[in-house]
Amino acid sequence: MDFTMTKTEQAGIEVLTVIGDIDALSVTEFAEIVSAAVESTCDRPVKAFVLDMNSVSFCSVGGLDVLLTAQRKARSAGVHMAVTAGTPVMDRVLTLADPARTVAAYSDREHAVRQCALTTSMV
Repeated sequence: MDFTMTKTEQAGIEVLTVIGDIDALSVTEFAEIVSAAVESTCDRPVKAFVLDMNSVSFCSVGGLDVLLTAQRKARSAGVHMAVTAGTPVMDRVLTLADPARTVAAYSDREHAVRQCALTTSMV
């Protein structure tokens, strides 16, 4: 399956929607876009963004490494990163690789955006 990412905004929060496979062919592009999102969010009024991964059909170990690295960078920059993991693919990936649940994962985009808004308004 092909890989695409789109960028939108919802309630002042940037949402990156990922569609397809995150594999050896797409992981570099995925990493560049996610890293840029962390950096650009530092300059936004709302220091949060959502990675909507509910249309991901496969996520390699490299893709998981991108998520965990982005989470560490976001946290150290004071940025809240939320991931949608409401599908069996992403739920399994995060359950196995992130048992401590350091990545803020939500079942759907609306919940993730709402939590980002709440989290950043309390800061």
